[in-house]
Amino acid sequence: MRLLVTTSRLDSYGGSESIVLELVEWFISRGWHVTLLCDNVEDVMRDELTDFESRGKLTLALPGNETPSIESFDLIWITHNAWPQTLLREKIDPAARAKIVTLHMGSLEARERAVLPEIENAVADRILVVSGRTRERMIEFGLDRGLMGLFENPVPHSFRGITQKESAGLQSVLFVSNHLPQELAETSRQLKSAGTHVTHLGFGGDRFGRIFPELLAQFDAVVTIGKSTQYCLVMGIPVYSYDHFGGAGWISPENFAFEAFNNFTGYRTNRKLPAEEITSELLTGFEDARLWSEANRARFDHQYSLDRHMEELLQSLTILD
Repeated sequence: MRLLVTTSRLDSYGGSESIVLELVEWFISRGWHVTLLCDNVEDVMRDELTDFESRGKLTLALPGNETPSIESFDLIWITHNAWPQTLLREKIDPAARAKIVTLHMGSLEARERAVLPEIENAVADRILVVSGRTRERMIEFGLDRGLMGLFENPVPHSFRGITQKESAGLQSVLFVSNHLPQELAETSRQLKSAGTHVTHLGFGGDRFGRIFPELLAQFDAVVTIGKSTQYCLVMGIPVYSYDHFGGAGWISPENFAFEAFNNFTGYRTNRKLPAEEITSELLTGFEDARLWSEANRARFDHQYSLDRHMEELLQSLTILD
């Protein structure tokens, strides 16, 4: 089986870039050959793909390379509105053509919006959206609700069953952010003064790179927004939702449905706090957040399973029996 994945760029460890990498890895692990069509792949991301290339499992189609023929694929997966020119040009027998899936990972960036709604509605077999809020926005842009399905940042199998370290109280916190706001920088200093170990993962932080389960397992809690929230929920790690848009604080039974509907981005909550209040909430609310996260781990493991999402999708497309 052959897959074409398209994306506008792979230049940093953001949420959308991580989704593309995880899709490539998932299909290759199932024996597919993957062609990745991308305008720009930075060296830091190219290193992630080198092993697959060397083993003949992956072909990179970069600017200047010959554009692959659409008819040679069983499935085409389009992200960032990176429509292959051959798909827009070629006349393909509808009965013989590949299945086509489009994925919209938000609506804030222009590359995520529905820029060719008539074409997308006509050729897509499934239009995936990352959240309920994104679905609403894509419908406003003109996409067909009947073609839509949720793809809520599902989590690879490697995050399942990882045991988190045990500790009494909030002894270590991971801040995940490529745009750490001043109030979180100050919160970090206050937590360190109180004896809590703090690590910042992201631009300008203590470390930079991809999120792996072994890293998350070293911490009692994670302060983040977006895709890394699902990683933590599947591992039973409490999440404090906050970044440059603000955020809801501890993910809890009271706010979970609303935050999930909005992809845990924080900005729909419209709640910004000074560092002193964030520090207080982190320290005083940790135990309740830990108990709730542990109690709901199996639920999130099912809800956000990448294996389940992909198998159900391929079955619905009649690619799998």
